[in-house]
This record gives sequence, C-alpha cells and structure tokens, in this order.
Amino acid sequence: FLSDKNTKPKSRGSLFLNALSKLINAVDSKDSNIFKTKAIEQFQELYTSKYYPGVSFVRQLLLTHHIETLSLYNNQKGEV
Repeated sequence: FLSDKNTKPKSRGSLFLNALSKLINAVDSKDSNIFKTKAIEQFQELYTSKYYPGVSFVRQLLLTHHIETLSLYNNQKGEV
C-alpha cells in the first residue's frame, strides 16, 4: 500500500499512516482475502495509536506477515 502523497522524507510518519489506513481498510473489508496474522494485529495497533515505529520495524512486520501468510496458506492446503 502506498500513501497518496510522495513528499520529503521529514514527513515519513504521515506518509506511513496514510498508507497504513489503506491497509487497515483492506483488512477490515468484508470481502478481504488478507489473513489476519499477528503482524496485521501489530499494524492495527500502530494505526490505533497513530505511531510510526521506523522503517526497519515496518519491514520486519511486512516480512513476518508474509511468512505467517505462507504458513497459513500451506496449512490450509495440507502442506506443511
């Protein structure tokens, strides 16, 4: 998800929150195919608190979500 604006790096927090709101809206959508992983729960907490933890933590959450999604998908298919 991308923010609507692409401005100077000093406003990274607001850019993150803008993109994060798109993620949360997609997750909360009734026809969402996004697994509600522990990483998504952490993204939801960040959204609620309006907190930008920094790019390295966001990347860690993204990787965690991808790993959790692959694991859940494989478990549904009977592949472990």
